[in-house]
Amino acid sequence: MNLPDKSAPESLPEFQRYADNENGLVDLWLILVRRRLLIAAVALFFGGLGVAFALVKSQEYSYSTTIEIGNRLVKDDVRPVEPPEAVQAKIETSHLPMILQQYRQVDPDANTYEFTARIPRSSRIVVLEAKGPLEKKETYLALLSSVVQKVQEDHQRIKNEAEKEMEIRRERIASTLASLESEEQLLKREAKRMEEVRALLERQVGEIHPTSAETNQNRVAAVNQTDTDLSAMTMMLLNNEIRVTRDRLMDNLRAQSEQRDEMSKLEIERINFEETRALVPPMQSLDPIGLDRKVIIVVSLIFGLMAGVFAAFFASFLSQVRKIELNNQ
Repeated sequence: MNLPDKSAPESLPEFQRYADNENGLVDLWLILVRRRLLIAAVALFFGGLGVAFALVKSQEYSYSTTIEIGNRLVKDDVRPVEPPEAVQAKIETSHLPMILQQYRQVDPDANTYEFTARIPRSSRIVVLEAKGPLEKKETYLALLSSVVQKVQEDHQRIKNEAEKEMEIRRERIASTLASLESEEQLLKREAKRMEEVRALLERQVGEIHPTSAETNQNRVAAVNQTDTDLSAMTMMLLNNEIRVTRDRLMDNLRAQSEQRDEMSKLEIERINFEETRALVPPMQSLDPIGLDRKVIIVVSLIFGLMAGVFAAFFASFLSQVRKIELNNQ
């Protein structure tokens, strides 16, 4: 007994599905072939628009300069003349608006120029950039130079104030040093006078006790033996004054040394005051920025081709709708 083939009915819908898919792809291809002129026309239209836009659109270039903030030495610590963040804020809120306002009298489009100031990470430089057409090259370079000049003038003002402060400190140190030197001379003369008086008293003690003052080693013993003598008492007081005077002289010399060190540090601070400068003068980029003309044309052609395919399917859809309406009539 032959059993019915159950797989045949099940395989028929799958086969039919593949056939329908193939027919659908064939129909799509036939639509594209029939509407090839429409597709080409739409693609050429958008391609022409892209070519026209690429030719009319002016190419933009990048204009930039890099400002290195000067350094100064403050109490053995190297610091920037002004924090980079402060310089950036001044450029964006003060220097640039003022310069653009001045250029507006010559170029009414000056306010439309866009500049950006940025600080590279962990650096003391400010990068100033702008974008514009090639025909505005000289204007952009002049604007960048004006900004650099404004920053330098501002830092020169800070330097002048610091130099005035250093000059006041130098004069104060020089005055203190002159006073200490004068005091040193007085102390030296006072010490010399006391030494002469002590030598005179020692001779007097030696005459009173010749046997005890024959040598310098026995002079102290001679003074002790004549403790009731007025000359010996005076010499003891004098020795104490000499010791105090010598201590004051040593303190004076140490103070002079400290003041001279301060004077040297002040001079080092003055010498190590670095100027703010432009690391790179304002310059134009070698190549234009933004979309290249070739890229614009290629993108417009691809977009035109996609639009043409869509137009072909849409035209076919409208054609089918008209046929159905005619059949219904």
